[in-house]
Amino acid sequence: MPRSARSLSLAAVALAATSACGAYVEGNCVDASETRTLSAPFQGVRVQDGIQATVASGTAPPSLVVSGDANLLPYLHVEIAPDPGSVPSNVLRLWMEVPSGTFTTCIPPTAVLAAGELSYVRAEGDSHVSASGVATRILSVEASGKSNVEVAGPGGDRIQVVADDASVHARTYPVALGAQVDLTNGARAELHSDGAVNGSVGPGCTLSNFGTGACTAVVPASGTPPPTIACPAP
Repeated sequence: MPRSARSLSLAAVALAATSACGAYVEGNCVDASETRTLSAPFQGVRVQDGIQATVASGTAPPSLVVSGDANLLPYLHVEIAPDPGSVPSNVLRLWMEVPSGTFTTCIPPTAVLAAGELSYVRAEGDSHVSASGVATRILSVEASGKSNVEVAGPGGDRIQVVADDASVHARTYPVALGAQVDLTNGARAELHSDGAVNGSVGPGCTLSNFGTGACTAVVPASGTPPPTIACPAP
């Protein structure tokens, strides 16, 4: 076979292999940042895929700056969409996606947000959200997949926490009327509730309340290790 034909054949095989395995993008370790235009106001944030987000609530106008590897920023996506959850609101979603492929980062992707009143925070897939200045009547927090959520601010009436293999730290977010929790797969939650804390705490989970409200969470009859509940006595 002529050398040129052999080269074309090898190139075709390589292209076919790449297509079969999908695209792979490795972070280039060049730090870059972008200001993204937001299409609408939002009352919630949902962060995925290892993104580290800092949110300043009670700030106007809303704004967003994203940072990370220069060659991966085009794959850091932003959308604002209605959320039909327990606290209806527009939710700003941040996630990483390489079409039909995968990626690895050199510089962790980050997002710095300014928002109005924040009533919903969700972190997934080893992500981190730190929200400050939060003040709302009912705050819903969800965390999963080894993610971490920190919430601080003047507080409100109630907080709802759902965590699975993740941590929620809200001891500096005081609520007056109570909290509802659902903790599974070793999740941890720190709250500051002056009202009763109700819900369920699964095996290996930890629930701590730094307010004056007693914890009456349901604990499974069996499980190793047992959950830890540190709250004022009823």
